[in-house]
Amino acid sequence: MLVKRDNIHYLAVGSFVIISLAALLVAIALLSGRTGATDAYYLYYQNVAGVKFGTPVYYEGFQVGQVEEVEPRREAGSLRYRLRLHIRRDWPIPEDSVAKMTASGLLSAISIEIHGGQSGRILSPGGEIASAPRVNLLATLNDTAEDFRALSRDTIRPLVNNLQVQLTGLLEELRGLSKDSVRPLMDKLRSDLERADLVTEASSVLTRLNGAASSLQQWLGEENRSSAETTLANLEQASGKLHTVLLDLHQVREHADRVLDDVEGMVGENRGDLRAAVGELRQVLTALSQRVDTVGYHLEGSSRNIHEFTRQIRENPALLISAPAPQKAKGKEQP
Repeated sequence: MLVKRDNIHYLAVGSFVIISLAALLVAIALLSGRTGATDAYYLYYQNVAGVKFGTPVYYEGFQVGQVEEVEPRREAGSLRYRLRLHIRRDWPIPEDSVAKMTASGLLSAISIEIHGGQSGRILSPGGEIASAPRVNLLATLNDTAEDFRALSRDTIRPLVNNLQVQLTGLLEELRGLSKDSVRPLMDKLRSDLERADLVTEASSVLTRLNGAASSLQQWLGEENRSSAETTLANLEQASGKLHTVLLDLHQVREHADRVLDDVEGMVGENRGDLRAAVGELRQVLTALSQRVDTVGYHLEGSSRNIHEFTRQIRENPALLISAPAPQKAKGKEQP
């Protein structure tokens, strides 16, 4: 009975150990993301610091797989690392998706974060996912600190020194102004206020102001007020008429603009005819200028004949009724 009871204990302990190991394996599988069928995808990086077997892979924050292999490859004289990712089977990854190495904190482990793209085409298993270079937070902070140090050394400190110099000079100028100008002016004002005749002058000024106020009140009496109101009404009417005149002038201007536009359009449409007419007029003027001497000569002869005719009529008006008989001399007719 004792032997049988020991066998039962051994069986129970062994079963417990086997169940524990199975539970441990299931937990490891759940933690590693290897709980079902997967598809392989590939990434290429120049630097894979912190990436190893089992590095989790996330798609928009949701774990979909892990890194299975990191393989160095030398291509075209440069060394790159190919990462083989195992991602859940039938998980849709657009072709324009981008994978980045990220860390949630300074002491957090490196992970691969896939940002889904907008493409309607899905990347086939075994394809290459586009990768973005890793951003080193410490290096970025160091560069930022160096930039701030350079800014403080080259810009802020000289600016502060220059501002200190300018403020010192301004204080010296204010001190000199107070000493050379403001203080003598205040002393002069104090001495003027202490003068006895200043009160008399102020009283005289007040008396004149009172007189001017009385005159102004008289001028603004009932009669002058009505006249002023009438004048303002006339000015308002004149302003209205002036506005009407300005509107008429504006309309005249618009009409003139339209006329000028019509003239411009007419000249543009008949430009060829106008050019031809000007050419013909030039030819006519040229012909007249060539014959002006002959025309002048004939006009001069005609004017002489008319002058002679009028002289003879004045001397003998009877010539208009009967002409004298022609005279013959030497066998030729003489006019």
